[in-house]
Amino acid sequence: MSERGRGHEGGDDFGFLDSVGSSRHPHSTEQGSERGSGAPPRRRRRQKIGKRSSPDHTQVSAWVRKKIRNDFEVARAQEASETGNRREFSAIIDSLMEFYATEGDPWEVLGGGQE
Repeated sequence: MSERGRGHEGGDDFGFLDSVGSSRHPHSTEQGSERGSGAPPRRRRRQKIGKRSSPDHTQVSAWVRKKIRNDFEVARAQEASETGNRREFSAIIDSLMEFYATEGDPWEVLGGGQE
């Protein structure tokens, strides 16, 4: 058996199963440590911030053509070079989706679509 599968005394090591019923936390080096002695897990001291924890935001994903993504990144870099401000990817997608929802397809609205 490999070293990874061996316990401290050469027996089988079942990871978290070895600590079931014991007062020792599975990642603790000392028996009876503060966290392993039945104490509740530590809570965050600071408030969560950002889009991930905001109820007003949701995650989306999409498959796009590589050329479009590359052209987009070049345009984004050029804008950052000219303005000194690199807009977040999510802010650009949010803006495009909002425009689409309120005004329609930007390509058609701006006259780029076939008529």
